[in-house]
Order: sequence, then C-alpha cells, then structure tokens
Amino acid sequence: MARRMEGISLKDHITSTEVLQRTGVKEWIAAIYEAKRRWAGHVVRRDDNRWTSKVTDWIPREGKRPPGRPKTRWDDPMVKLLGQKWKRCARKRETWKSVNLRPWRTQERVRDRRRQVGM
Repeated sequence: MARRMEGISLKDHITSTEVLQRTGVKEWIAAIYEAKRRWAGHVVRRDDNRWTSKVTDWIPREGKRPPGRPKTRWDDPMVKLLGQKWKRCARKRETWKSVNLRPWRTQERVRDRRRQVGM
C-alpha cells in the first residue's frame, strides 16, 4: 500500500524499509512490539490484584513444555532481552520507555550497511 501511495514499483529496486521511511508509515511489527511494551509496563506498574497481574506471574503446574519447539509465552521477548528481572525494569517508567523489544533490529541495520557497501 505504501508503494502504491508513492508510485513505486518493485522494478525500482527500493527496499520496503526505505518506502516506509519515505511515507512516514510505521512498520507493522514495530507497532505491535511497541504496544506490547507499553501494555507490559502498564500491567507491571499496577498496585491492585487484578487478573492481568496474576496471569503475568502465573506458571503452569506441570512446569514443562511439550516436546518440540516450545510455543512462546507472552513475556518471552522481555525475558530474552532483559532476563527474569524485566519487571523491575518495567516499574521504572523512564527506563522502560527506552527498551526496544526487537533485538534483531540491529541485524537489519548490519544488512542495510552491507548492501550500501556492496558486500
């Protein structure tokens, strides 16, 4: 849709990232992770005993996941990036605002730099 707005076809060899930058449209996956980060901070900072807080801390009784590739849990991206103490970071609003839950973002920058250099 952004390509059509700018009148850019695939034959122009312009990356999707560049098209999104030109149009000022936020990448959809970035918007999802941003919303998840905001919601996680909101839930962790709550003082009351609501179900959202209980579900965040809940661990299944059996404690094991089935064989094969495990399904990711809601807080897995936060645990992977910040460890088990991600909630401590989320309670500090200013620190939490600076957290980027997309660790592969740096890989995209490396790939873009390689393209520019011609590697």
